[in-house]
Amino acid sequence: MALITGASSGLGRAIAERLAQSGWIAGLVARRRDRLEALARDIETRGGRAHVIVGDLRDRAFAAEVVDALVARTGRLDLLVNNAGAPTPAIDRGTWEVATDDAFDDAFALNVRAMYRLSHDALPHLRATRGSIVNVGSAGVAANLPIDLVYLASKGAVEVMSQGMARKWAPLGVRVNVVSPGLVPTEIFQAAGLSEDAARTEIARAIGTLQPLPRMGRAEDVASAVAYLASDAAAFVTGAVLAVDGGMGVGGAS
Repeated sequence: MALITGASSGLGRAIAERLAQSGWIAGLVARRRDRLEALARDIETRGGRAHVIVGDLRDRAFAAEVVDALVARTGRLDLLVNNAGAPTPAIDRGTWEVATDDAFDDAFALNVRAMYRLSHDALPHLRATRGSIVNVGSAGVAANLPIDLVYLASKGAVEVMSQGMARKWAPLGVRVNVVSPGLVPTEIFQAAGLSEDAARTEIARAIGTLQPLPRMGRAEDVASAVAYLASDAAAFVTGAVLAVDGGMGVGGAS
């Protein structure tokens, strides 16, 4: 039984679809009921199983009840994928000073606090099943990209917390890892104020400068990495930060 946050679109949808194809029952969490229900129908049409839980993880009360609500339906939890995240709705991407206090708090509420809360709420269930957590970070942290620094700071916090949890919870039989996507055109760019075409144009321009592999990343690339870390093939892997970034971490093409 897998719980995937931010499952209504982009990386979250791809992760849910990939896990369902691998036989996981998918617990789908996001704000948009219509998209979640459409995804659940797609999964079930292909022979999978899915549960829908609708709400905003920035809402503390909702975040506090998500894990127990899913376990009440299914009786267990084997995997938590903390994928939900959002950029800072700043006017001038890349300039630290333009992020308002509200925007700063909003980013950390979703990207960090919700991840922290759900992980702790999931721990007793994952301990019982010897399950795992996969958190979604950002390759921009290691690459030190000068874009949306509040967002990258929140994703840096995700990495630090994940590695601390990995060390603390390993004796309990619970693994914690991070997948760090690079340049993948998803709706998160639109949330940052770019149209889909503009996002693809910016990414295409960045390829070669920021990463050596000459293509855009795909949501399916990230989903496959999550599926690996959730599988028995990664049974001896914890505390890892798996970059799915076209080589961004080693620099642009020479």
